[in-house]
Amino acid sequence: MIKVKFIYRNYRPIHSIFRSIMDTPPDNVSYSVSQVRKRPNILFKMYRQFGSNRLMRYVIKDYQKYLFSQDSDNEVDLLHVVDMVIDKKKRNYVPYIADVGYVGALANHTGITDGVRKEIVEYLLNNNCKAIIARSQASAQSILAITSDDTKKSIEEKIRIVYPAYAPLMQSKDVWSAKKGILKSKRLKLLFIGNYVHGKGLGELLDAYVYLRKRHENISLTVVANDYEDVIRRYSNEELRGVKCYKAIFSIEQLINKFYLKSHLFVMPSHHEVFGMVFLEALSTATPVIAINQYSTPEIVKDGYNGYLISSNNVPWSKFRPSRKDFDPRNFIKSEEIVVEQLVSRIEAISGNRELLIDLSKKALDSIHSNPQFTVKNRNKILKEIYDEALI
Repeated sequence: MIKVKFIYRNYRPIHSIFRSIMDTPPDNVSYSVSQVRKRPNILFKMYRQFGSNRLMRYVIKDYQKYLFSQDSDNEVDLLHVVDMVIDKKKRNYVPYIADVGYVGALANHTGITDGVRKEIVEYLLNNNCKAIIARSQASAQSILAITSDDTKKSIEEKIRIVYPAYAPLMQSKDVWSAKKGILKSKRLKLLFIGNYVHGKGLGELLDAYVYLRKRHENISLTVVANDYEDVIRRYSNEELRGVKCYKAIFSIEQLINKFYLKSHLFVMPSHHEVFGMVFLEALSTATPVIAINQYSTPEIVKDGYNGYLISSNNVPWSKFRPSRKDFDPRNFIKSEEIVVEQLVSRIEAISGNRELLIDLSKKALDSIHSNPQFTVKNRNKILKEIYDEALI
């Protein structure tokens, strides 16, 4: 039995991507994880509020080192380190896997200076770093973007792509049976699910909705988010006719039965999405997706097949070294006109073509239920290979 310990910023709960690995592990692998420490949650608030301040960066960094120095790793075979650089002492006495969604996470999302870049590269080249897991092709490219000519090949040889897994809660035939009724509805039902709504494009979606509503009465929008109030208050009650908003308090089972299965299109024009698990959820329920063509999204949403990709000029990932300021919610308060125009065009085209909607829906379902790329089996197979090779 291989004993693996997840190391992550445990002042908040571990992400569902890794909770899934713990719940359905590879054969002969057991996981442990540090207990969530609520008091250091102040670190997260400090990241978001003061992360661009150099002095504050050092304070956060030192505090983080102290936080993780308290963990004992004596009874594990391997560390699985998620989106962070561990202390030099720790990395020199126990083998580890570096799991990276976006290379900027290794810099605490505060920007990659030359000094930070050097530290990250040293961390990844360390002999005890047995492999680098990139959670998408985009993730791999972000890692390679900070390498130099003399380090690129060595780091590239360590990278393995391991996509997050999503296990559909319903069989495809049951999904299609449940979806048939909504596909006969004359009213086009749009769905948005996501928090941090400024960067997720809720404002642009609402602008598009207001325009579409003037031309098409048979359209509605459901929003599930915790922070929608700031965006919603920009619009009048008349403009918001047909819009229903819910707080994000639902389990995945409730989201599927109450929202996904009762919607025609999932629309989330997010400007910065490391890996959109909500896209997998939507597609698994035969709900085509409209999203911005950025980072890993085109690895999930195939334009014209299971949804549509639209373009934006405000995509932080497109920069070689985006800083924390590039992800400031205030950068996304004003709607981007090009995004609104494309949303209107795509939604309107689908609204007027029921055969197109049915075709997109069938292919959305097929892209998850008949595609091994995002399955637990595929994820576990690759993880087991990585762990076995790391301990040779």
